[in-house]
Amino acid sequence: KLGDRFLAVVDYPQRDTVLSDANAVDAFCAGVDAQIAVHVVAAQVPFAGSTLRGIVEAAGLQLRGDGQFHAEDGEGRTLFTVGNLEAALFAAEEMANLQTHGVTLTVDVPRVGEGVHAFDRMIGLALRLANSLNGEIVDDNRAQLSEPALLKIRQTVEQLQQQMAQHDIAAGSATALRLFA
Repeated sequence: KLGDRFLAVVDYPQRDTVLSDANAVDAFCAGVDAQIAVHVVAAQVPFAGSTLRGIVEAAGLQLRGDGQFHAEDGEGRTLFTVGNLEAALFAAEEMANLQTHGVTLTVDVPRVGEGVHAFDRMIGLALRLANSLNGEIVDDNRAQLSEPALLKIRQTVEQLQQQMAQHDIAAGSATALRLFA
């Protein structure tokens, strides 16, 4: 009716074309939607919350209301997070009395502009935590992550972000943040 009112011709794309394009975008997004997580687990004695907090905050991370510490870029966007491996969320008022058997460090690959940089910074913190707290860096199956394994994960981050760039979706961009919400 609006077209008739202004004597305009309205040209809609074919429904099948729109659905096909949407399915292709969805399939592509599913292929690159990855969160990379490593865990630092206590070798013997649980980690003291106050010591953990000191190390993490010294690395520039901030505790947010979601119960995780966030590493941020210059514009306040999250690069990676550090959360409790156990069910309890981190809370500022409880960190002094907290004991935990581990933490999880996570980078959301499509949502971070410079994924390799974020991954490198995350692993640097994981190494500091492991060394300072007498822990070890492990994967989701609790297998210790060696330097070659970490390098392979780093290459995966780089490859996923290159695939996104080839599809004109810059990792960390407004488009990526909408697609990978």
